[in-house]
Amino acid sequence: MEIIDITKFVTLVLAISLASERLVTIFKTLLPWLASPPNPAQPVELSSETTRRVIVLLLAILCSWFTSAIINGWHPWFVTITGVVKSASTILLGFLASAGSSFWSSILGYTKAVKDIKTQKLLQESLHTNSLLASIKK
Repeated sequence: MEIIDITKFVTLVLAISLASERLVTIFKTLLPWLASPPNPAQPVELSSETTRRVIVLLLAILCSWFTSAIINGWHPWFVTITGVVKSASTILLGFLASAGSSFWSSILGYTKAVKDIKTQKLLQESLHTNSLLASIKK
């Protein structure tokens, strides 16, 4: 797999992740108890905070899957074998996107750096080849 393909894939997952985070934010606005972290001045009830975090995590996974399904054309997986394969990739893409946009932004930065290094290496090889050709012509 070429670095260009990896960059395109990471960009797609980042876009899905950003869109699903917006969807989670909409749900948090509609259900304010999901958005509010515990007050540090008050004692925290661990079971309710754990429940809130699990619900937000599941909501993020579902929103990522939903966004991924919309991008893939919303093909139900029970229709054909092709639909099963497409839905499996949609679900996997949703899970990958649920890692968060900051994670995928970091991965995108990494792939860009690898691409830049590869481009720089090709440029150096080209300059070296040109200098060898110039020395042979003399």
